[in-house]
Amino acid sequence: MASVGDSHDLNGTRQLAREIARNYRGNAGAQNAAAWALLIYGNPNAKEALHLVRPVAVGCKDSSTLDTYAWALYLSGNRREAIRQEKLALKHVDARLDAEEYYRPCLTGFEGD
Repeated sequence: MASVGDSHDLNGTRQLAREIARNYRGNAGAQNAAAWALLIYGNPNAKEALHLVRPVAVGCKDSSTLDTYAWALYLSGNRREAIRQEKLALKHVDARLDAEEYYRPCLTGFEGD
């Protein structure tokens, strides 16, 4: 399997994301991590990220996956659904992770645009 180097090479990230999509279909953690990488390394690729994260995000209760899904939606221009998904992420946040401190400003930013 390909790996993403320290340089966070976008082509390497895309190759890894495609391999994860092919080899780990249905593995929410792997698909979420690959989608997040596509959103943060280089030029965000919301379309590829949506392709990876949507199947595991719809109906899930994992705040991290829902947040990734919200960002992919937002960056692809679907602001309304991004807000809805970020609210779901806040609803399902694990109090032990203090993730609400991260998700609340994201929601505020989505709503402010």
